Amino acid sequence: MEAAFFDGPKQMRLGSAPDPKANPGEVVLKVGACAVCGTDVRIWRSGHHRISPPAIIGHEIAGTVERLGDGVDSVEIGDRVVLSPPAWSCGDCYHCVNGLENLCPERTGLSYERAGGFAQSVVVPAPLVASGALNHISDGLGFDEAAIVEPLACCINGQSQFTISRDDVALIIGVGPIGLMHAALLRSANISKVIVSDVSEQRLAAARLRDVDVVIDAANEPITDRVLELTDGRGADLVVVAVSAKQGYQTAFSVAAKGAKLLLFAGLPKGEDQILFDMNQVHYRQWTILGSYGSSVDQGRKALALLESRTIDPADLVTHRFGLGNIAQAFEVAESLDGLKIVVTP
Repeated sequence: MEAAFFDGPKQMRLGSAPDPKANPGEVVLKVGACAVCGTDVRIWRSGHHRISPPAIIGHEIAGTVERLGDGVDSVEIGDRVVLSPPAWSCGDCYHCVNGLENLCPERTGLSYERAGGFAQSVVVPAPLVASGALNHISDGLGFDEAAIVEPLACCINGQSQFTISRDDVALIIGVGPIGLMHAALLRSANISKVIVSDVSEQRLAAARLRDVDVVIDAANEPITDRVLELTDGRGADLVVVAVSAKQGYQTAFSVAAKGAKLLLFAGLPKGEDQILFDMNQVHYRQWTILGSYGSSVDQGRKALALLESRTIDPADLVTHRFGLGNIAQAFEVAESLDGLKIVVTP
C-alpha cells in the first residue's frame, strides 16, 4: 500500500509499506480520511520523543472496515466507521478505574507507538477495538467530516470539567478549528455571550461567518480592554486558550473574572512552556485553572452524535482536502493557518 512517511523535521515522503494484516482482535481500515491535527504539525516541525522516523503518523481517522481479525464481532467488512479515541490504556491503574483512562501512564496510540492514518490502510489494535473506539457513521456523513470526531471529543473532554451558566460570558483565545469547536459547543449550551479573538486575519474572517457574538482582532485592539468593556468591567467567566502561544496564556490571566474557570487547552512548544504570573490572582480571585488532554470512548460517541445531528456542522470546519501524494502540501497549508481543518484523503 501507499503511505506517507515522516522522515524527520519537515520531511514527508510518499512510499510503500506492506499491506496490513488483521491479527486476532484487530481491524484493518481502508482510510477514507485522516485530518491533520495541530499535534501532527508540531511533530512535522520538530519531531517527537515517542516517534522514531521513518514513521506513519496521523490519528484523526475515518474509513471503511477492510479486514477483520479472529474474534471481532462489533463491526463487519464494509462498515463505515470513525475511530475515537486513537489511543488505549492499561485498564487497571488508578486513572483507568476512575474514568480517567486518557491520563493512564501506559497510554499507547496510533501515530506514536503504532502506525497512524496517513496511509491507504491502518490497523486498529485489539485494545481499541475491544474498548468500543470504532463507531459506525451514517451515509450522510462524509469521511472528511467524520475525521473531526476525535478533535471535537477532545474539546468535549475539556469542557466537561466545568459547569456552564446561561449568564456566563466566554472568551476563546485562538479561533483555528479547535477554537471554533469550543465556540460551537458553548453556543449549543445557550451561554450568554461567546467572544473570540485571534491575530490571523484568515481565521478572524472565518469566525465572523459563524455563530459567535464578538470577534476581536487581537493584532489591532487590546483584548483585555475590549472584554472588560463587553462585560461591564467583570471579565470573562470562562476562558479557553486554544492557541499554542505564551501570549494566549498571559491574556487569559488578564481577562478572567472573579470565580472564573480557565481551560488551558493548547499545549506550549518545548522551550517556551514556562510562564510567570501572579499567584495571588488565583487566590484572591478564586480562579479554577484546568488542563485538558485527550478524550474517552464515551466522549467520542458524544462528538459523533453532535456531528451527525448537525448540531455542530462539520462542513463549516473542513476547508482543504489533499490526496496522499500531496501530504507535504497539506502540512504546509496547515502550518500557514490558511484555512481551518486540513484533511488527507488516501
